[in-house]
Amino acid sequence: MSVNELYVGSQLGFGTMFGTIEKRPACAQYRQRRSARPACARAKERDDALVPQRQAKR
Repeated sequence: MSVNELYVGSQLGFGTMFGTIEKRPACAQYRQRRSARPACARAKERDDALVPQRQAKR
């Protein structure tokens, strides 16, 4: 996964979640394809593993 794909996918995800980007089928399909990639799953696992550390610092 390239940095561009990560950035665009994140922006689409946050934008549609918070209503700053209109929900469109093409965007949803792109996000589904991106999230199905093994690299995306690995990145999510790494990020999720950091959650306890972040919460402990609060």
